[in-house]
Amino acid sequence: MAKVKRESPTVVIFEDSLVVGMLQAFGCSIVPKVGLHGRVYFEVTGDVQAKLADIYSNKNVGAMDALSAIKHCRSALFNLKQARP
Repeated sequence: MAKVKRESPTVVIFEDSLVVGMLQAFGCSIVPKVGLHGRVYFEVTGDVQAKLADIYSNKNVGAMDALSAIKHCRSALFNLKQARP
């Protein structure tokens, strides 16, 4: 069996919860984190460039899926802001 070399997934950092929510609706995985100065950012893993192209070309996505993903990202953002000391 031949070994297949796999590339590590691309991680891109965003601060905009709306864009991150849409990327999550299109299948990217997100991890919210708090930076050094207390600002919340999101690490987005996946084919971000292709998903952004899909978003900006108005590819169809379910309205409830998009709203749910955006709500999830905004909720994570506010929860992390409140949890910091």
